[in-house]
Amino acid sequence: MEQKDEKKTIEEIFTEALFKFSIKCLRKYELFNLKDNFAFSPYNLYKGLLLAYLTSSGVIEENLKEILFLTEVSEKCDLIDTVNFDKSFVTEMTAEENASASAAACDYESKSMCFIEKSKLSENPSQINEIFNGGFVNLDDDTNANINRINEEIQCQTENFHNPQKLSALNGNMDIALMTVLRFSNQKFLSIGYQSDASSASTDPDKRMFKCSFHKKLHMLIGEFPYKDGNTSLFVLAPCSFDTDNKWKVIPNHVAISDMINLLSTKEGMLELRKVLDHQTSLGRVNNFSYWPVFKLEKNFNARRLMRAIDCQQLLTSDAVDLDSSFAKDGHKVHFGNVVHRTHVKVTKEATVAGAMTVITGQSSLPNSSVVVDVQSKYPFVWLIYDKQHRNILFIGVCNEFD
Repeated sequence: MEQKDEKKTIEEIFTEALFKFSIKCLRKYELFNLKDNFAFSPYNLYKGLLLAYLTSSGVIEENLKEILFLTEVSEKCDLIDTVNFDKSFVTEMTAEENASASAAACDYESKSMCFIEKSKLSENPSQINEIFNGGFVNLDDDTNANINRINEEIQCQTENFHNPQKLSALNGNMDIALMTVLRFSNQKFLSIGYQSDASSASTDPDKRMFKCSFHKKLHMLIGEFPYKDGNTSLFVLAPCSFDTDNKWKVIPNHVAISDMINLLSTKEGMLELRKVLDHQTSLGRVNNFSYWPVFKLEKNFNARRLMRAIDCQQLLTSDAVDLDSSFAKDGHKVHFGNVVHRTHVKVTKEATVAGAMTVITGQSSLPNSSVVVDVQSKYPFVWLIYDKQHRNILFIGVCNEFD
C-alpha cells in the first residue's frame, strides 16, 4: 500500500484532495443547515485556500496543507508546476487529444488575483506569478481606497450575481487580499434522449443522454443531466428506500437527506460516489422517471463558520502571518483574518448559469440582507456540477424546500 501511495502523481493527489475537501465541506456545512437551502463552490473555495497556502509560510502554511489534504506533496513548486490555474492540470496530450480538447467548448473559467503592496513582492516572483492568472493590483496607504478598488473588482467579476459580497472598512488590516472567481455561464442541457440504464452509458460526449438510476448501497436516486459541448454534468441525488422486491421510493424529508450526506462523507461513500460520477459502476435501472431540477439560489454563505468546522481557525485570526520567500521579500508579514465566499446558481430545464467568488483578506464583510431562493421540487435533494474530464466538483448544494 505504501509503495502505491509513493507512485501517485501530483495530479492524482490534487484531484483526490479536492474531492475529499468537497464532500467534507458539504457534510460540515449541512450539519448547521439541516433544513436550509444552500450552495457553494468547493472548487472555488479550495482554490482560494490554496492561494493562501502557496503564498504563506510557517504554522499557517502547515495548517492549510493538512486541511487541503496535500501532506503527500513535499514541495510547493511541484504543485505550482502541475496545476494550471486557468482550468486544472497541465497534461501531456497527443495532437489528436489536443485537437479534441480544443473542439470542446470551455465549460467554465477560473481567475485568481492578488491585491498587495508592490514593495512587499519578491523581486523575482516568476513561479508564484503562475497562480495569479488575473494579475496583481497594487495597494497603497489609503485603506478605504483599497477596499473600494477591491469591491469594484468583485462587482466586475460577479456581474450575474443578484447581490455580490462586499468588504467593509472596519479595521486597518488591508495589506493583502487574495481573490478567486469561477464562472460557469449559460451552459445548455443536452436534449437528445433518455437513457435509463446508466451502466451502459457511452463516454462519448456527443452521445451522452439524461440518465436516471439508483445506487442501492448508498440508498440514493441519481439523475444526471449532461451539458452540451463539454464534459460537465449536473447530478441530482435524492435519498431512497428499497423493499424486498427492489422497488424504490424517494424519502421526502430532511433527516433522510442528512443521513445520505453522512453516508457519502465516509471513506466508502466517497469512493462509491466517485465511481458514480465517473461511470465506473453498474447502477440500478429506473424507468420513466425524470427528476428535473429547477432552482435558483444566492444567499449568505457562512464561510467563517465552515472554516472553524474544518479546523481552519488560523485564517480567521488577526495575527500577522509570514509570506513565502518565493512570493514576498524576506521578513514581510500580512494579515488575513477573514474568508468570504458567495455562490450564485440558476438552473432551469434548458440551461444553467453559475458563479462563485472567494476573497481572503484582513477585512470584514458586510452582511447581505437580500437573498434569492426559488426551489421547485417535490423532494429534497443534493445537487452538484461535475467536471468529468478533470474529475472536479465545481458547485454543490442542498435544496431542502419541497412541495
